[in-house]
Amino acid sequence: MIIMFASILSSRFAQVHSELEGTHDHLIRLNRIKDRAVGSLRIFKRIVSSSSDQMAFIDRDGIVLAANEALLKALKRTKDQLIGHLLKEAFGEEEYESTLRGYGERCLSGEEIRYEKWYTYDGIGRRYMVVTMHPYQNSSAENTGFVLNLRDITEQVSLEKAIVDVGENERRRIGMELHDGLSHDLLGIAIQSKVLADKLAKVSPELAEEACKIEKAINGSIKMTHSLAKGVFPEFLGEGSIKNFFEKIQRDFESKFTIPFSLEVNDDIMIENIMVSTHLYYIVQEALHNAALHSHASHIVVRMFSDNGYMTLIVEDDGVGFTQKEHKKRRGMGLEIMRFRARILGGSFGVQRAQKGGTVVICRFPVFS
Repeated sequence: MIIMFASILSSRFAQVHSELEGTHDHLIRLNRIKDRAVGSLRIFKRIVSSSSDQMAFIDRDGIVLAANEALLKALKRTKDQLIGHLLKEAFGEEEYESTLRGYGERCLSGEEIRYEKWYTYDGIGRRYMVVTMHPYQNSSAENTGFVLNLRDITEQVSLEKAIVDVGENERRRIGMELHDGLSHDLLGIAIQSKVLADKLAKVSPELAEEACKIEKAINGSIKMTHSLAKGVFPEFLGEGSIKNFFEKIQRDFESKFTIPFSLEVNDDIMIENIMVSTHLYYIVQEALHNAALHSHASHIVVRMFSDNGYMTLIVEDDGVGFTQKEHKKRRGMGLEIMRFRARILGGSFGVQRAQKGGTVVICRFPVFS
């Protein structure tokens, strides 16, 4: 009996020892995994901390749970002053309510957000930022917060502005030369052809008729030159009433397309300089062109209003709209140029799906004096 008990006890001890060895090996593996994870986390923290992009993690209640050094420096705050505090305290209630809150809610619903905007920071001054928001999911696939990333492209925008200014000046010069130079030279040739036709009529009606054909062809070239000059640099661009500005755009649009077009523009808004009117004109033209060709809309409305030192342009159609995936595919040259021109105006630009379908183009920029 004792021998049997000893045998059973020995067997049990052997089993326990084997289990302990297995558990020991498992703990060693877990420790190695933990060490690798901790090491990876440290590397990730160093990468994030040393990044020039401003990064933060925001929870569903709008509280900042983590932030890197770049954001702390830009906001001129310590970790204790930012971590655990509301995002609106960092960026200000006005900015939070007008932009960050709405985009944050959309991000928490699963949408990835991207927009561009000028921000004025306490630590680094006024900077042009590309802002992205990505939803963060927990192990249960629930959106528990979002990652906020702000990339500074101020130097790039400044260089782009300098390049565009040169291009716009050259465009203006070419337009004026076409209108005031080449067309006037052609007009002089047309007059000479008319004089020649009158002289030839006394000698040879056939030759006079040929001269008249030349005059007619030259007049056609003058008309085409005026059209080209208007396309290169529309003659109505410059200082004046925003309402008159948009009414001229409306007449030009309705001469080419049959889609009904409505204007909701404050009469008292004035365009203060030609640079603003130039970029605004091409933004509106591109937005209308896209709506006319791609939206299958039955109506387009253009709104323009000013508030708190900013102008807001909205071009909205009631067409088929687009999904987020389709929007990524459509980010072609036209949209990028509109975004680019909004940058030059010191403003922000966005394209989004309307609540009832259709597409909304929004450009917001500071009033220029």
